[in-house]
Amino acid sequence: MLRRYRLLSLLTFALILTTPAVTQADASFSSASLDFGEVAVGEWSELTVTITNSGGAPLASAAELDTLAFEIVDGFGDFTLAPGDSQLVTVRFTPTVQRYFTGELSLTSGGTVACTGTGTRAWDSYDRIGLYADLGGTTWLSDLEVGVTDTLHVLAVLPVLAPAGITAAEFRIDGLPETSADGIVSVEWNTTMTLGTLDWDFSLAFASPQAGLIVELGCIILTPLSESWIDDGQVIRVAAGRNGGLNIVDQDAVQHLVRGQTHTLECTDPLACPLEETTACIPSALTMDFGVARPQDSRTLTIYNTDTYGYDGMVFALGDFDICQDTGGPITVPPTSTYAICVNVDATTPAQTVNGTVRTGLDECPEVAVTGYVPQTQFWASHIGLYADPLGESCQAPLGAGEVDTLYILAAAYDAAEGVKSATLRLTGLPASPADAEYEVIWNSESVTGDLETGVTVDFAPALRNGFIELGRIVFTSHTAAWPASDQVIAVPTDDTGYAASYVDTKDAVYAASGGQFTFNCSGDCDCMAAPCFFTPRAMDFGAVTNGEEVMQQCDIANIGDGALSFDLTPDLSYFTVSPASFTLDPGESQTVDITWSAPWSATHIFGTQDCSIDLGSGCGSISCTVEATSLHLENDFIGIFTETDAAYCHADLVLEQADTLHIMATVPTYAGDGILGAEFMIQNLPADPGPTTGEYSFEWEADTVTGDPATGISLHFDTVQTGPLVELGRMIVTPHDAGWVGTDHRLEVVETEGAGVLQILDHLDASHDVLTGAYTFNCSDEELCHCHPYSTPVLLSFFEAEPAPGRVDMRWEAVADGDATFRLDAVLADQTWTVPWRQDAPGLFSAKDASLALAGGGQVSYSLSAREGQGDWMLLRETSVAVPAAPVRTGLLPGYPNPFNPCVTLRFVLSSPQPARLEVFDVAGRKLMVLVDDNLDQGHHEIVWRGTDNAGTELASGIYFAKLSVPGDTHWQKLVLVR
Repeated sequence: MLRRYRLLSLLTFALILTTPAVTQADASFSSASLDFGEVAVGEWSELTVTITNSGGAPLASAAELDTLAFEIVDGFGDFTLAPGDSQLVTVRFTPTVQRYFTGELSLTSGGTVACTGTGTRAWDSYDRIGLYADLGGTTWLSDLEVGVTDTLHVLAVLPVLAPAGITAAEFRIDGLPETSADGIVSVEWNTTMTLGTLDWDFSLAFASPQAGLIVELGCIILTPLSESWIDDGQVIRVAAGRNGGLNIVDQDAVQHLVRGQTHTLECTDPLACPLEETTACIPSALTMDFGVARPQDSRTLTIYNTDTYGYDGMVFALGDFDICQDTGGPITVPPTSTYAICVNVDATTPAQTVNGTVRTGLDECPEVAVTGYVPQTQFWASHIGLYADPLGESCQAPLGAGEVDTLYILAAAYDAAEGVKSATLRLTGLPASPADAEYEVIWNSESVTGDLETGVTVDFAPALRNGFIELGRIVFTSHTAAWPASDQVIAVPTDDTGYAASYVDTKDAVYAASGGQFTFNCSGDCDCMAAPCFFTPRAMDFGAVTNGEEVMQQCDIANIGDGALSFDLTPDLSYFTVSPASFTLDPGESQTVDITWSAPWSATHIFGTQDCSIDLGSGCGSISCTVEATSLHLENDFIGIFTETDAAYCHADLVLEQADTLHIMATVPTYAGDGILGAEFMIQNLPADPGPTTGEYSFEWEADTVTGDPATGISLHFDTVQTGPLVELGRMIVTPHDAGWVGTDHRLEVVETEGAGVLQILDHLDASHDVLTGAYTFNCSDEELCHCHPYSTPVLLSFFEAEPAPGRVDMRWEAVADGDATFRLDAVLADQTWTVPWRQDAPGLFSAKDASLALAGGGQVSYSLSAREGQGDWMLLRETSVAVPAAPVRTGLLPGYPNPFNPCVTLRFVLSSPQPARLEVFDVAGRKLMVLVDDNLDQGHHEIVWRGTDNAGTELASGIYFAKLSVPGDTHWQKLVLVR
């Protein structure tokens, strides 16, 4: 038994020795922490950590960071490491505010690395927020009398690190009056948002960046009430808030710590009341980038002396740049003043980067870096082209059979001053087969994807610098004289599909480049450039736009040629406009133009798809514009139910057992062109179960095709176009048998269909137009409540508006008619009625100005606009009521009423002031018949009744008479008609 146990033990030990060891992945780090130390706000620092798989199995992991101040710039994302392999991860620290940051770089499987860093910001002597007695920011002390209001301006001097402007500021103000007994304070801020209180933690924000050397944040208005508060040396101070906030936030949301500024009231000794910080000189920019610059291009740099003493002996050194004007030796900049320096390019060698530094010669003023790029003189913009020489000068050459020639693929990449790391292009016009010609492409890179005919991308490492670079070359060996015939063009195209030649700089910015072309055996003027301008987009789709609205899109146009281009952009379709329509671009310049679609409400409406073209001229091509012009319904576009085919009456009494016919009418929209083909709608409030007790009805439709049911949704279609302005769609014959069904105010209404939600008219092109609903009311108890909606007339009203003013009303309307339309505009105010004259201003446009004396006292006036064609019946178009303010009183006769009259008429008149007044009546022969008034009267309204008699009391015969109102220096007449 003992032997067996030993044998088992030996076997077990042997098995342990022969079993493979379990292996696993393990991560180790070259550093357990990354300490970035102190980094200035707005700048960055990078550190690298090595992750090693120290285990025996593959390590699948991913590097992640949990803090925004730190980011992984290399080695980010998922990775797999074999045993013993390493991965480099580079972390960048970019502080945005002044404080201590901590973060953690972690692996999804592995360990962590601590990341720490401190954001710092050194004060500049001129970065501050202060209070000043003037907007110039120069007077920081002032006398203030008791009871006199004074204004202090809260100004921010922008940090040089915020050249694009600021969006916010945070601070507090100490030293303001604590009570109204000391002084009254009001504040006006030039901002969109403020938070907090001035004496605690106050912040404000602008809607858009505020740029400039000095920005006014707001002003503090002081009205001191006590001498004790404004005694000698009263200081108001800008300081950090209780939470430490005294900073400016730039447009990139980076906070810049600034210094506070004091303001001293009643300062008896200016030397004892200085500014808290000594100021220095401020340049308007720390860097000046000329971009693509030609020799003698100039820019202006302003030096601002914010100090209290002048700077003498400024001497400017500029490197590759020069000063435009003769400075006449050392310059003195007086206190609180500026000096403008004109800087220009002084580079004679083209295609090179030029650099310089503006040095003032003073420690108080920082240096300004100046850069630019001078391109080839014959090319002023970025493009990719083919040339017969590596200098990019010749873009045409003869090529005979059997000859060998080389074409250079060159890129003019002037915008990418730091270098080009890739380019994308394609070629058209290459030989179709080796039987035509053989060629070989040699690229200046080993990283090439794609092919020349469909699109090739070439990557460069290191990046190719200089503005004119060779991407590669094409070596041709011609085998037939037929292939490179006269004007055989090989081109780098830029087309409408968006596939354009382009290159990418070292910062991954993509630049669109114009295409250049090469011509074999050129017979005439064979230009290198495909077009002298580049623009995007080439096609604009405005989508569906309602008439009366404006929609704007923008197009950027750039001059990529070597000479000035003048543009005169005129769309070939009305309602498209371009702004600016005319401009000139020098080589390399660009312009943004606004292209706007704006179709007004008018008698001529634009519907459906509208296309326009805008010719750019100068061989540049054209911009195409497309819009789907739509419309909401106009006020007279509707389908309604009426008792007659004139569509004038939409309600009637209906007696039990009586049959009646209702006409279903459609108003043809003015924009429906030749007429309509159909309509879709539903009729609401029909009997739910037609029968003898609920009401019987039937329909007779004029349409050729009828689909559906009017109670749930019906569609009508005509085989031929139905012209208007009114079309009868059908009739509804009603025979009620139950007085309960058609009681008082029973309303039938045309509405949208239940399923598709459709209430529309189909024009002669089968385009759908939304329209209004029209209602019908049985046994109407109140005519105002039982209105159909707009009446339909042969004259269609597009709009009507009435604008009241003191003592007058101005009216305008737009209408269209089959023939000549005549209008009548009637006015009613209290018990007075009159007709207002109108005029035609333009085809379809009319106006009226009602300045009747009846409106002098103001009130609610109602107008009725009616119209007719020829000698037809008057049809009501519109009724409206407006409140008219009273006008300044003026003397005159108001309309008498009634007129014509029998047996008496009330005559009314207005006097603008107390004065003598005489009112008389004359016949047509001018004989005085009666004196009604002859007295000194008060200002205002007066009235008297004339009973149609003369002074002797004799009744006068029917006829025309005249009332005459006489006041000193003025006379007014009115015609009266007596009817016996």
